[in-house]
Amino acid sequence: MKQKLNKLQYEVANELKRHILLTASAGTGKTNTLSHRIGNIIASNKAKGEEILCLTFTNKACNEMKDRISSLVGEAGNGVTIRTFHSFCFDIIRSEAKKRTDISWDFVIFDDVDEQLFLTEVVNELNDIFAENYAFNEIKWPNMIFQGIVEMAKIKRAELNIYSGDEEADYSQAIEYIYQNEKEALKNKCYDKGHLLENIPREFHRYGARIITEYDSKLKENHGCDFTDLIVNAYQLLQDKTVSDVWSAKYKYINVDEMQDTSEIEYYVLSKLFPGRIILLCGDYFQTIYEWRGSYPDLILRQFTAEFSPRRITFTINYRATQLLLEA
Repeated sequence: MKQKLNKLQYEVANELKRHILLTASAGTGKTNTLSHRIGNIIASNKAKGEEILCLTFTNKACNEMKDRISSLVGEAGNGVTIRTFHSFCFDIIRSEAKKRTDISWDFVIFDDVDEQLFLTEVVNELNDIFAENYAFNEIKWPNMIFQGIVEMAKIKRAELNIYSGDEEADYSQAIEYIYQNEKEALKNKCYDKGHLLENIPREFHRYGARIITEYDSKLKENHGCDFTDLIVNAYQLLQDKTVSDVWSAKYKYINVDEMQDTSEIEYYVLSKLFPGRIILLCGDYFQTIYEWRGSYPDLILRQFTAEFSPRRITFTINYRATQLLLEA
């Protein structure tokens, strides 16, 4: 297979026996290199297309990867599983839903706009219920803050494995844990345009469990999940070794792009598939933009390095930025 790659890119594309931790910023030819690597795996008969998993964080990146692999190896690349992280979680849940969860097999995913509408409905209903109470201040939380703290509570419930059958009590316990032990993390999610809204942590502590329970009820009534539910439900399913073994056995090579945007719980989902596979994690932790939603690149780097002792490679040539920008 012809390689139109520089020396370091060539090493990534041809190192098919060891795990790799690749640091590659925008403009360094990362997508082209990953495409060549996947093409090389197939051309070298190390794995069939369907035995390769490639995860990234945007549909645009998925489509670009598919096009490049197709141009390199033709139809042999059609079987490669190329997904966004959320769509991969969707695949797991959809496959396992009938057997192991109460999720409808034909569930739909609600986006951020739908989520905001449901949350607004719930809060308006709650404001009406408590309007007669003179000690009650109307709940008015900015949408981004609202979504961030709801996501935080859902993930904490999953991490602590709080599933008693009483959803509101479970969320109360998760929120209590956050309120007592992760006050700074909660407070950091309560800034709007640079200003801390000090009332929100207290109000969330008091009303959050009821709000999320009612919000979840609306999702279920509409046979839906939000993006956080995709992660949390996949997380729960993969704690069952039978499930994780089935999904891990599908792949020989796993490539994860944009690792700097991966949260702790997302890394846990991925790591359940890692044993016995050849793993490549790549990205640039200087480009982290989702820390407000829980991305934790330092933790990911430490855990992956400690467990897998990967070969570390850093791309140093940038094909997109001007020299002036690079010097800056």
